[in-house]
Amino acid sequence: MTSWPALESDPEIFTNYFRNLGLNSSWEFGEIFTMDEEVEGSALVLVYRSLTADPAFNGQTIGAQYYIKQVEALDNACGLLAGLHSILNSDAEILEGSILHQLKLGIEGKTPIEAAQWLLSNDSLQNAHHAYAAEGQSEMTNSPDHHFIAILPKLKLFDGMKQSPIGLGTQEGFALNFFAILNQAIENGSIGGDISLMVLRRNL
Repeated sequence: MTSWPALESDPEIFTNYFRNLGLNSSWEFGEIFTMDEEVEGSALVLVYRSLTADPAFNGQTIGAQYYIKQVEALDNACGLLAGLHSILNSDAEILEGSILHQLKLGIEGKTPIEAAQWLLSNDSLQNAHHAYAAEGQSEMTNSPDHHFIAILPKLKLFDGMKQSPIGLGTQEGFALNFFAILNQAIENGSIGGDISLMVLRRNL
């Protein structure tokens, strides 16, 4: 049994989960059905399966105000971290006094390892995580090959397995530019085509 079971890559579960933690109800995670057009939103969450030992995405190391390292004790928490990175580093609204608000204040100015330790010490967060992780488990979620990452505007990629976020480019565009990089990674065999994409946005 893992301490931090994987979250289902389902927009409804993600939305309910993070609203329970303190995401304002005017925000949601929505499913992305096509990579042929621009997507309006504040962040993307990608679930993918790596096919090679080499990194699927390469870029320059960049800084971020909120970044949590996926330490060993956060075994299958990549979905949680992708959601947190997308919310904390965007303009998404958080309810004052909520778990998310406490987390934001608690990890501000901390190193990625210190931020992970703060997260691990929060019983309320871990209890909420177990409750929602049990709502849905799919073959994709349970596979150790599948991984969640967050992508922020200006092609900033947040992958908790890395030491810090990375920048994939300097483009002002957002989703379409990342989709081009993602399609290239699929075509060159770095990742599988069985991906899942969500967008963090204000309610439609």
